[in-house]
Amino acid sequence: MGDLYDYFAQQHDWGRYDYFSAPDDEAALTIFDPGPEDDPGPVDAGFRTLETKGVDAYMELGHLTALLVGRPFDDVVKQPRFCKTLAKDPDNDTTELLTVMDQLRDAVADASPEQLAAVAEDWSKAGDLGVVDLELLIEWLREFAALAKDARAQGHRLYCLMSMP
Repeated sequence: MGDLYDYFAQQHDWGRYDYFSAPDDEAALTIFDPGPEDDPGPVDAGFRTLETKGVDAYMELGHLTALLVGRPFDDVVKQPRFCKTLAKDPDNDTTELLTVMDQLRDAVADASPEQLAAVAEDWSKAGDLGVVDLELLIEWLREFAALAKDARAQGHRLYCLMSMP
């Protein structure tokens, strides 16, 4: 998945968004537990993770959810677990742990590769992604769908560790 990450890293000084699955909110919060690494996160905590730049949890996943479930963006963002802040990193106030709605997890997990490719084109025009190579976006959606399928199969939820520059 390095291609889209590298694309955004080269094009913009975007924040980092690590999407990961965890059994529940309490387990997800363990990413802030002290460990051997200076910069703890979901990978170090042992969670399956999709490291991303430029695909933010509010604007971009909000538009993606709206497209996949056929609801207006304004309705999506009013949902209780939409981009809810669970905690801020005690050592860095520009890093926070956010929820990702189960509705998005399920919609992207259920989408066929053809549906993901079709929604990618509309999605690329909906939020703040800017000009993005459509093939890179489709590849990211497939990786995100694999994360979502795995999370749902294990009874896990999705989360985002957002770190702003």
